[in-house]
Amino acid sequence: MEAANPVLAEPADDLIDAVLDDRYRILERIGRGGMGRVYRAERIGLGRVVAIKVLDPLGQTSATDRARFAREAMAAGKVDHPNCVGVIDYGVAPAGGSGEAGTPYLVMDYVAGRSLAAELATHGPMPVARAFAIARHLLRGLRHAHGLGLVHRDLTPHNVLLVERDGDPDFARLLDFGLARLMASFSDPAAAQITSTGIVCGTPRYMAPEQGLGQALDQRVDLYALSVVLYELLTGAPPFSADEPIKVVMMHVSQPVPAMATHVGAGVVPAAVEALVRRGLAKAADERPRDAEAYLAELDACEAGLGPAERGRAGVVTGATPAPIDAADAVRLATAATMIGPAVAAAPRRRWPWLVGAAVLLGVGAALLLTGGAGDAPSASQADRVRAGGTGTGSARPAGKPSGKPSGRRPGASTPGATPPPPVAGPATLPTTDDEAGPAAPAPPP
Repeated sequence: MEAANPVLAEPADDLIDAVLDDRYRILERIGRGGMGRVYRAERIGLGRVVAIKVLDPLGQTSATDRARFAREAMAAGKVDHPNCVGVIDYGVAPAGGSGEAGTPYLVMDYVAGRSLAAELATHGPMPVARAFAIARHLLRGLRHAHGLGLVHRDLTPHNVLLVERDGDPDFARLLDFGLARLMASFSDPAAAQITSTGIVCGTPRYMAPEQGLGQALDQRVDLYALSVVLYELLTGAPPFSADEPIKVVMMHVSQPVPAMATHVGAGVVPAAVEALVRRGLAKAADERPRDAEAYLAELDACEAGLGPAERGRAGVVTGATPAPIDAADAVRLATAATMIGPAVAAAPRRRWPWLVGAAVLLGVGAALLLTGGAGDAPSASQADRVRAGGTGTGSARPAGKPSGKPSGRRPGASTPGATPPPPVAGPATLPTTDDEAGPAAPAPPP
């Protein structure tokens, strides 16, 4: 018998039956994650079922805030690829009168699938051939998005949806493109540009060192996260895990990557495969593959050199499986990253542990803002279904103009309450004002 889902034990949801922006009627809540709630909804007048991610209220909002959110949502909506799930609409629903808490929401198509996290939890380590096939899907999606100037910044198994397509049961689709960036830009104008420093948004177990330190990011931060995912697919566990998010972040910064044999025993993962993953996990971004295209080429070359037995062999976890970090899994490090980022960047790498330790003592831990769980949790009766964005074959741009004053009301009721590439520029022309995190650009990972 399945354990009761904590989502079901929460008080009644006051958004059920509400109407957002005169377009979407909320039907039921299907998930809860670190940055908001996920609902099944209906597009009024069309009868189309969609998934809506309602982000947590962000406090006082202004017309500038809403315009910034709209620009970021439109940028995320440009993602239109079979291996990605993009935003198809968005809005900001006020909780009450003018100037009160704004509740941003993102809309995606509603489709069935299973999360990569659930697949890992059920079946454990994968054979190289299967893990590489999933990685190829993700790299193709990243190649497309990076070409648009977008960086995901929160690639995790919870943000990967596996669907059946063209005879492939593991057709992978990347969710939540740009969600963390959307959240950061809405709550902190200084975080608008993807190259700005000082705010860290993402999941600690999958954060590149430069991301955890609040430094400038480019596409290679996603390649690092993909390498963490690939490590986990092959071994059943991420390379680094600890009881506190800040500890995990600092392990990525300063600790060597554990041998895969630590988790699955010696000789299970071919040496060439482990070397490829380790290259993707290099502490210095310029020591990783240059871009998704280069990573794809290295992955193909690696697999071509393997024999059938090496490609088909799967390990059995021999070490302890790390416990979930729960609420600490999705995290924002807000202020201290600006303090430690430049210092670490300017120091020889051998001094990183000392500098990081000093930064922690100076208050990095106090700068930790928890934003929720590891991924959206579907209801217990729907454990293996995920509502996500559509097939990737249609246009992925917002369906309408951003609404500065969308309604969030119930029908008939009042409104309720090699040479490293340059950093990827922000997707829209933003002033020095300004995501990455399952289902996000509304698509819920289980």
